[in-house]
Amino acid sequence: MKKNILFALIITTIIIGCSEKEILPCNINMDKGIAYNNGKIFNGSCNYYVEDVLWKTLTYKRGKLSKEIAYYIDGDGGEIEYIGYRNKDGLIDGDFERYFKNGQLELKGKLENGYRVGDWEIYNEQGDLIEEVSYDSKGNPVK
Repeated sequence: MKKNILFALIITTIIIGCSEKEILPCNINMDKGIAYNNGKIFNGSCNYYVEDVLWKTLTYKRGKLSKEIAYYIDGDGGEIEYIGYRNKDGLIDGDFERYFKNGQLELKGKLENGYRVGDWEIYNEQGDLIEEVSYDSKGNPVK
């Protein structure tokens, strides 16, 4: 009997944990670079709006900003401008993508502490790859 209850509890926890959560407008306070909601360190995602148009979706882990999705706020709104991940110092670090207003990928690559590193792909507004550029560890183009 105890095994059945434990099994049901585990399954319920997994289902609740994996369910898609609604991203709400942010009601957080920042203190020394840590996000708080109702006095507790904030974990999760929230939306920021400019005049009722979605501007950014920010994701926090243990109160630290970990992912940022920015949206174009002019026009109809909702078009993604860029997706970037943040390191412990708050700098965009890791995979990065920027998009044209028409939704086509403009460029993609990796950032380290805000600098382009490695191979980057640059596209035109029709989605065609037009250039590939490599960067050294200091963000300088490699010829």
